[in-house]
Amino acid sequence: MDQPPSLIRRGGVPAALSILAAVLGLVHLGTRSVWLDEAVTVNIARLEPAPFLRALAADAGNMSAYYAVMRAWVHLGEQEWVVRLPSVAFFSAAVAALWLLADRLFGRAVATTAALLLAVSPSGVRYAQEARGYALELLLVVASWWALVHAVRRRSAWAWAGYVAVSALAVYTHFFGALVVAAQAVAVWVSSASRSRRAPLVAMSAVAMSAVPLAILVRRQGTAQVQWIPPLDGRQLAEAVSLLTGAGTEYGWARLALAVVVSAAVALGVARAWTGMRQGPPGTSSVCYAVALAWLVVPTVSALLVSVARPMLVPRYLLVVLPAAVLLAAVGLQAALRPARAPSYWARWLSSPCTASGRGTARTSVSTRSYGRRRRTSCPVTGRGTASSSCRSRTGSPSSTTGDGPGGLRMLRCRSRHRTGGVRGSGSTRPSSWIWPSARSPATGGCGW
Repeated sequence: MDQPPSLIRRGGVPAALSILAAVLGLVHLGTRSVWLDEAVTVNIARLEPAPFLRALAADAGNMSAYYAVMRAWVHLGEQEWVVRLPSVAFFSAAVAALWLLADRLFGRAVATTAALLLAVSPSGVRYAQEARGYALELLLVVASWWALVHAVRRRSAWAWAGYVAVSALAVYTHFFGALVVAAQAVAVWVSSASRSRRAPLVAMSAVAMSAVPLAILVRRQGTAQVQWIPPLDGRQLAEAVSLLTGAGTEYGWARLALAVVVSAAVALGVARAWTGMRQGPPGTSSVCYAVALAWLVVPTVSALLVSVARPMLVPRYLLVVLPAAVLLAAVGLQAALRPARAPSYWARWLSSPCTASGRGTARTSVSTRSYGRRRRTSCPVTGRGTASSSCRSRTGSPSSTTGDGPGGLRMLRCRSRHRTGGVRGSGSTRPSSWIWPSARSPATGGCGW
């Protein structure tokens, strides 16, 4: 029986992966002494309110959100493992958040692979053991993407307010969070119809307006905060690639092998995502691939182009695209090891309303959920055959039982009662048949805004 996964069953996998990330982060957490940047974190966090604000302004507002968290945390102690413990918690939560995002876009197999790669990534574990804001930034950028997908699906003011709040916190945690917001704008622009772009772009404009104080502080500081960054060279590029592919900054045979495998998987995932974007029309499966590609490409290319004129790229700053790299690696591994499959339940739930065309009529029973109310009725649905199926539709419109309701998205799913699988007479061999929109094909998937 193909039911949507329950919260408990869906929560077990991300919880296990989150615990794994926490365990790896706790290993040797307090053995190393704090280095310069960590000492700066502790010194700023224990200042009085007025000096604390002046220190934030002197740092151009970078990592303001992280310093605010650490200001409350340092009262528990200033030992090495104590000041680093919040970063472990943030990294552990980022692994779970990535699983939820990938599950909604690509399905459980890709979500589990991507979250596992992030949990065991030497780069992620290393910065989870530092009293700096990189682990918090990792969590916030993943949460920002999830909030964007959620808000586009819900189309409610509260959902968009949540997206704006999370994205603004990401920008105030590290300046490269602004590049992630730019990547989201690109993903919305290339994968959505023009009528669907207004709300996301308005929300992103609100995020930009919230970052105006940071822009003013950066303008006043000038180039003082980036004078220590060396010019872009081949060594920095190599460090950035090794950081994103798993080798980290300390090389060894195991890490080198992991880096080679992940690099090949990322390349295959990029090729698969590019093909999926070109094949899928706007608003369908192209949105899943647009999210991953824009997330990886836009911040990386933007930082490289700016660094050519004025050095600003430090390899660890690119941790904001580490989740995108492991997500594309998971897509590449799935493309290499498994045949093409229909997208996950949640990906299809995100799709536009399902319609069917063909010969014959399927006898169905429809269960409609509308704003918490559920009613059951029977209706004829034109299907691709004459199978007897049970169908469930979701809609956000209280007045809509067939077709596209004005208040939300709808997905109509049919589960065949025949043992052969698929809808009789349709030529389908899928064990659970779906009534697909005429503009989509099961091979390209049904993920969309």
